[in-house]
Amino acid sequence: MIKDKRYRGKPRDFNRAASVLRALGHPARLEILFLLEKQEADVTTIQRWIQVSQASTSNHLKTLFDAGLISRRSQGTSAYYCVGQRLGKDLLPLLKDCKPIW
Repeated sequence: MIKDKRYRGKPRDFNRAASVLRALGHPARLEILFLLEKQEADVTTIQRWIQVSQASTSNHLKTLFDAGLISRRSQGTSAYYCVGQRLGKDLLPLLKDCKPIW
């Protein structure tokens, strides 16, 4: 148990932060974020971009979506993804400062 009051927080606040950090912890998910910053895309397009299976792409998108980093909209039978309005757009500038010249 943490005794210093500065570090006390609601457990769900820490869980939320851990969820976001886990979502950022895979290179494919980071690549998806940077690609979606440029344009909205469906699963098939994203799969072609990152060159992994559709199942893996879908799992990465679910992780990013559940963490609040991307948004999803449905159009007919397709789902289109883009960087989340709040959290995703706030984090991208910070991530760009961390990345080497790609």
